[in-house]
Amino acid sequence: MRNDNLSAHDIRHAAVTHAQEVSQNIAGAAYMAGHKRTATTAAYTHPNYAAGLAMRDSVF
Repeated sequence: MRNDNLSAHDIRHAAVTHAQEVSQNIAGAAYMAGHKRTATTAAYTHPNYAAGLAMRDSVF
């Protein structure tokens, strides 16, 4: 599927979201993105539902 409206910023969002999903480590994703606060990364990423459940289960 081709998307002519895809921007470099969209690719950045996707890469940081993927890093967070794979590692289940928001601090690592924040570092990769250059964010000083994990809250910024949390607002910036869009993990899927299954990744969110896995992260919740690993923390609690």
